[in-house]
Amino acid sequence: MVLRIASVVLVAAVVGVGLRVVLSADSNHSLRGGSTTTASSNLTAAYTLLDGVRHFRYYSYGETIAYLDDLERRFPTLVDITTAQQAYGLDSPGLCNSISGSPVACNTPIVRLTNEETLPDAERPEVFFSGCLHGNEYVGPITTVEMAIALVEFYGTSEWARRMLNTRAVYIMPFANSLGYEKKTRTENRIDPNRDFAYDTRK
Repeated sequence: MVLRIASVVLVAAVVGVGLRVVLSADSNHSLRGGSTTTASSNLTAAYTLLDGVRHFRYYSYGETIAYLDDLERRFPTLVDITTAQQAYGLDSPGLCNSISGSPVACNTPIVRLTNEETLPDAERPEVFFSGCLHGNEYVGPITTVEMAIALVEFYGTSEWARRMLNTRAVYIMPFANSLGYEKKTRTENRIDPNRDFAYDTRK
């Protein structure tokens, strides 16, 4: 249900601000396989076409983290990123590949989109979008990342995007199972996330 809601909201965001995207298997935009591009190279600015049609594909773990970090760097008053490991003292489930291919700790990114300059606001509504629970669910992560890119890229030109981030706090977790997403498998270290919730908090 969360995935479907996220997909619908992304469609609304895309239509509302006029961004046109085309699903494609084209790999011309790949930042892996020997590329020297890093997160300090305006990845999202170079990758996003505000007034045209562009092709996109599923992002790797490393690409997702690099794109989100780049958004935070470019839009520091709109984007705030932490991880579940930082926020809740959790251990990393294993190693993933960075955008350059080097091994890094697999962390679970949590993105908050809101206009920091309009805070504090104790009554501000908050909404949470989870891209995927299982590592082999690919549509949700790209959906939520594209939604984040669209909202902040069009903040300056779209009244709809501006109102959204001035009056709401949008939380995005592209993938709850970062290790499974990296390995393209449903489970995290052979554990199905569906069966790994702390349902009994009395213990």
